[in-house]
Amino acid sequence: MSTDPETLTARAHERIREMLGLEAGAVLDQARLGDVLAMVLKEFIGIDQVTTGAWGQMAPASDARSASRIGELAGAYLKSGSDEDRAALLGDLEAARLLGVCLLAATPRAGQVSWRHVARLAPERLEGVAKAEKKWNESLEFACWRKYKELAGEMDSAGFEDEVMSAIGSYVQTLLDKRQHVTDAADAGGGS
Repeated sequence: MSTDPETLTARAHERIREMLGLEAGAVLDQARLGDVLAMVLKEFIGIDQVTTGAWGQMAPASDARSASRIGELAGAYLKSGSDEDRAALLGDLEAARLLGVCLLAATPRAGQVSWRHVARLAPERLEGVAKAEKKWNESLEFACWRKYKELAGEMDSAGFEDEVMSAIGSYVQTLLDKRQHVTDAADAGGGS
């Protein structure tokens, strides 16, 4: 890859025009391009910090994305221009994108955990359990209400939150591990 600044700028402008759906050869104002870059970097770094922080709470033992380093790596690449710094930045950007995608893909797990908790209090289930536990001198309605209070009293918001976080964290880790396995296999096989 050529490190000539004019060639790099021309290639970058070409890629930017493609990504933004601009016609080939459209002039890109350098001041506005710098402004757009600053806005995108600021927002992406902020999103990465939030995502990384959330992941740290969900899976503190995981070594995947333990810290947000995009700003640091972008600065190093801008300063040095080295292939190594560029590769490190690209790797961190991909890891951030992948973690965000995996977290979004895992959000249905929260619904599944919620449904399991709600299902414990379903009228049909309560009635069945209450019939089996009903005392001879109480109504079914009273036995159902007693069972409902018992089961609802066992619910704990911190435990529920932990269960949701654990379900999401486990699913995300599975997705990340699968992705790493595919990447490792592609690297070992020469990308095929």
